Amino acid sequence: MPIFPAGLRYLSVGWVDWNAVPALPSMLETFKIIGASTDVLLPVFPNSLWSFIADGAFTNGIPQLPSGLRQLDQTGLSTDIGQPAFPSAIETIALNDCSFTECHRSLKDFRNLSCTTVVLVYRLYQRP
Repeated sequence: MPIFPAGLRYLSVGWVDWNAVPALPSMLETFKIIGASTDVLLPVFPNSLWSFIADGAFTNGIPQLPSGLRQLDQTGLSTDIGQPAFPSAIETIALNDCSFTECHRSLKDFRNLSCTTVVLVYRLYQRP
């Protein structure tokens, strides 16, 4: 089981058995994961996280995104799992070879949206 230093702010990992990772560091700001397994549940994201970069499909879904998340860079997200609501602080979304089945924000609200070979299936909701 990996033991992370309490003040760790940047974590980049490859293939990891997430069943052996009870929690991410509470001060983590950037989390990059390459080669995600399709049958694992990621640990809950800390509230300090502002950048999530992932290359790999998560058929069990990704955790609820923290409210302060500003950047989501996702490659290969499975089409059948849905997507948690995007946090209000989000500024940049980069999607590559993936699709979302539902999104609770209109595309016009994003400051920077980059899509490459993406199928976006959006149900657009008006914000009050």
